[in-house]
Amino acid sequence: MESWNNYQNKLDMPTQNHPELDDLCVINEATMEREIPNGDPITIENDLLSGTMLPLFRTTDADDLPGATVRGSAANDKVSDYFRPKKRRFELQLQITLKKIPDGQLFFGCEMDQTLDLGIVQRTFLTAIMSFIKTRNNGGLIFNLSGEEEVAEGDFEKPHFALWLETSADRFIITKPGDEPPPLGTELYEDPEVWARRKAGAREFDYNTEDTYTISVWSAYIDFAQWKCLNIPAISQFALSSVIGDQIFRIHWYIADPDLATHKQKDIKRILSYEFAHKAESAIGPSGRIYLERLRHNNAEALGLACPSIEEVQTLEEVEETYIGGLFSYLSGYK
Repeated sequence: MESWNNYQNKLDMPTQNHPELDDLCVINEATMEREIPNGDPITIENDLLSGTMLPLFRTTDADDLPGATVRGSAANDKVSDYFRPKKRRFELQLQITLKKIPDGQLFFGCEMDQTLDLGIVQRTFLTAIMSFIKTRNNGGLIFNLSGEEEVAEGDFEKPHFALWLETSADRFIITKPGDEPPPLGTELYEDPEVWARRKAGAREFDYNTEDTYTISVWSAYIDFAQWKCLNIPAISQFALSSVIGDQIFRIHWYIADPDLATHKQKDIKRILSYEFAHKAESAIGPSGRIYLERLRHNNAEALGLACPSIEEVQTLEEVEETYIGGLFSYLSGYK
């Protein structure tokens, strides 16, 4: 596989907030930039919404393990202090206002680009995990474990799972105009009775363009920095690569018809999308490839050096036309 580490010593990578986050590569597929978790909020802006997102990932200094001496930045220390009394391995906090009303159901999910060849044991294992996820959410779960071969017009499913955003979110807080929304990076409070009704499937609000929506999704079962799953009842911890191989995966928010039983690529409109890769465990994904090519080109340009593309025969513009054109055709929800 083409590895991130092939470029690690050749390019000046942005400094992460903790050494354990250096191997985790999160690429914003709207900007093709690598994000820096456990730091400042990320600005998000598209045709549907504007706001900020704060990605938080647990590092081992939050666990106070004996002999654990690796520390990160002051910003990371705050994140570790936040995680220390909790079991969460990651948390994604968003704070947004809408520019227009969504024309369908909002989903939060994860997908991969390549089909998975699953044996009976693996399929049974993953089906058990999907059942576990379903029990913790009131319906709205749609998934295809193996995916389908790519065909024209997006008439195929990728390996994925997705949940209704409003019922799956761990916190969903609505702030009226004139009131102060809760600050990101802190414990987000939602009235317990409102939370219980929401998780049970009650829909007590309609989206509008005036309110501020503060949303949090977290999990105690996926550790991105260590690239493994853990803490799942009756299942031993396991490496993500033992199931998905060297694939990257994508965490995204999208719109789809709530009555559909399957989500083919032609059926979804992406709102936000982030490619997740791990330098030691996964290959370079399509967005990571663009990011590295841009970074290499910019570094060479700053030094006044010539910089052949990854393909050695293409110009940067041709590489961007090939990869960005194809990717943004695929990410058709972006504007």
